[in-house]
Amino acid sequence: MRKLSQSVTLISVLSVLVLGNVTNPAFAQSKEMNSHYIGISAGDGTLGKGGHVTIHGRARLGEDVPLSARSSLMYAPDDHDLAWFGTLTYDAPIARNTNLYVGPGIGIKHLDVDLSLIMQAGLETAITKNLVLFGDVTYLPARGEFPWKSGVGYRF
Repeated sequence: MRKLSQSVTLISVLSVLVLGNVTNPAFAQSKEMNSHYIGISAGDGTLGKGGHVTIHGRARLGEDVPLSARSSLMYAPDDHDLAWFGTLTYDAPIARNTNLYVGPGIGIKHLDVDLSLIMQAGLETAITKNLVLFGDVTYLPARGEFPWKSGVGYRF
């Protein structure tokens, strides 16, 4: 099952990169994607047996600073379980309107217990002026888990 999850994550991340560069790369003025967005995603890896849905947000911390604050609230419908991840990421532009991001943070499972340090890495790409595709994987060292998600966001 873990190999399946890792394969799906890899395919999701590569799809985000490819779609972002194929669908509409000409609308961008700069190489990096330096805007805020809020989105919805689906994934698997730490909550429930049937996966989870997530509300995800990114806030760019400055025009000249490649840092972002990210927040993800995950819900597993099968188990009625919640988790929250908050990270501070370094955003490295790798293609027009496409960033690779990585950074540390904290995770809270069950929203009142199980606080742990986390590490998150992912890709995001703007495919239109207001539409973002994103995907990431988060490492939870205390649990040895790798929850992943991929989704779509509204860029503003």
